[in-house]
Order: sequence, then structure tokens, then C-alpha cells
Amino acid sequence: MSRRPIRMLGIHGLNQLWHADETIGINVTGRKVSIRAYPPGQKFENADQFVAAFENVIGHYGANGEDLPDWKEWLDGTAGGAAKV
Repeated sequence: MSRRPIRMLGIHGLNQLWHADETIGINVTGRKVSIRAYPPGQKFENADQFVAAFENVIGHYGANGEDLPDWKEWLDGTAGGAAKV
């Protein structure tokens, strides 16, 4: 609502520190966690645009620990109509 640029952050490997599986509990199974801060991009016109960009860019980083090849297009709005990866 503030129309301010949004900086998206991706985290990969957090599941090694915080487990959803109660059988593992609070035991750390690994320490390789990475965080990626993306530069502010377009001012999203609506929530659907934001969600599509977030799912594609941050979802890919969170799952793979690497950038989506066309992440810049998702943040600048030129990939807005593309299907979810």
C-alpha cells in the first residue's frame, strides 16, 4: 500500500536448522545456509504480479540455492505473463 520498492530475500538450507519433522526436533543436521538479497524491481500493480514473481524467483532460490536464470525479467516485470517455473 505504501508503493515503496520491495527487496526480496531468498533463503536456502534453512531446513537444516529448523525442522518441520518432530522426530528430528531441534537437532541441527547441517550448517550450509545461504541468503540472497535481490535488488528492488518494478512497482507491482497488484498482488498477483508480486506473488508470481516471488514464487518464481524466491521459490527457485529456496529450492535450489541458485538464481533462476531469468530472475531479472521477473523483477523488472518483463516476464510477468510467463508460466510458473
